[in-house]
Amino acid sequence: EPTNYTSSYQGVEIYNDRNAKWTWGVGWHTFRNKDMLRFHYNKDAANIWDVGVGYKFSRNLSANFYMAWNTAPDRVDYGAGDLVKKGQRRAWTFQIKYKGVNPNQPGSYGIWFRLRMLGRFAAWMPTDTALGLSQKGQEYGFDYAFARNVVGSFMYFNGSTMGIVEGARNIDSSTFFGELNFYF
Repeated sequence: EPTNYTSSYQGVEIYNDRNAKWTWGVGWHTFRNKDMLRFHYNKDAANIWDVGVGYKFSRNLSANFYMAWNTAPDRVDYGAGDLVKKGQRRAWTFQIKYKGVNPNQPGSYGIWFRLRMLGRFAAWMPTDTALGLSQKGQEYGFDYAFARNVVGSFMYFNGSTMGIVEGARNIDSSTFFGELNFYF
């Protein structure tokens, strides 16, 4: 069991104007913690690469795709355990989005549909989703601005939880998730 949880993070991202009709971005992120990463998969660092592209069909309708992959994990348990499933080293999302909530405009809303896979070693702490780590499937979401700077979000996920190592089976999963955000 690791005893040192102090970690180091560095990252670089390059992307174009988010208001352009076509959007793109690339990035590299490295996490370092010799004790913790060696414990989980016998590496000193986790290097995660990501790319994304998006297209705005109109002011209200857009689509985007992004993916990330971790070059580090091969085996679990100090590198002596079972092979890590390739899907656990990858994360990707394809999203269709209609409108978009504006926290400054009460009554504004946004609706989206996502196909997602969040591999455990590529998407470490997802915070904007009904999916958890090691899950893949469809996600439906809705945002609504109840008042100035008060936005509610509701999401539904239907899919599966993936096994971590080769040979492990997937388990059917679904989740409802809601939250209320206050912007200051």
